Amino acid sequence: MRLAGLLVFLDPPKPDAAAALGRLATLGITVKIVTGDNPAVAAKVCQDVGLPAGTTLTGADIDNLDDPHLAAAITTTTVFARVSPEHKARIVRLQRMTGRAVAFLGDGVNDALALHAADVGISVDSATDVAKDAADVILLEKSWPTVSPRADGSSPTPSSTS
Repeated sequence: MRLAGLLVFLDPPKPDAAAALGRLATLGITVKIVTGDNPAVAAKVCQDVGLPAGTTLTGADIDNLDDPHLAAAITTTTVFARVSPEHKARIVRLQRMTGRAVAFLGDGVNDALALHAADVGISVDSATDVAKDAADVILLEKSWPTVSPRADGSSPTPSSTS
């Protein structure tokens, strides 16, 4: 066998992501990354947008934790990587049990369970139909600034939400 080529995909963070994450932080909103992606990729994205990666848990790690231990780990974990749809929903449910409001932003079929489990499920207009059906709010723009101004209690503008 011989290598005939290499295909690389690049999906860089949006240029406004770092500023929007900073705005969320000033509002007291904690951001967690919950993804099916590789832990190293998720940590790199955090670095690129200025979000301290902190502790990372994988789906395999989560499988080894009962609910009380996972609930405790959520408080010190920023990145949850290589997680399944069931893991995502479990993380959301446990976070909700702390009494905090939980929003979940997702655009794929694998996000539907967590979108349903969240206090507010957020998706985007370009998402899969399954994700849009599971969401409470559908953003017409796939942009962090579209999300962050709403967190301070201001009214959403008709041009950015559905």
